[in-house]
Amino acid sequence: MVVKPSPWASLTTLLLGELGAEAGLPPGALNIITGGPPDGTAGQLLAADPRLDKLSFTGSGRAGRELLHASADKLRSTSLELGGKGVLIVFDDADLDAALDWALCGIFICAGQVNTHTHTRTRTHTHTRTHTHTWVG
Repeated sequence: MVVKPSPWASLTTLLLGELGAEAGLPPGALNIITGGPPDGTAGQLLAADPRLDKLSFTGSGRAGRELLHASADKLRSTSLELGGKGVLIVFDDADLDAALDWALCGIFICAGQVNTHTHTRTRTHTHTRTHTHTWVG
């Protein structure tokens, strides 16, 4: 697997690589490519590589369109998550105060740069029981 995070937000992906190594992933199982200009040319070069079997991208519609075109030429399987609308799901047994903290923090903490874990959640889906909870900080 090759992961190419945004050049503006690479630290969490590097930590993921360290955790994978500590967990015993064999060398070469998880490869992280950081850096490159913010104009997306590094990602475009990676997407053009004929060894790439699957492309998954989270980011802007413009960049997604360009990467989809690169994949279409190769009939490559492609998944796109465009627009940064990650969801926070609150189950009926959740700590509602903690969920509120995550909802408020997650909207602002990374300024929309990280969508690979619990940050940038701009939508909330809640169990029916939570509807009576006051969602005001």
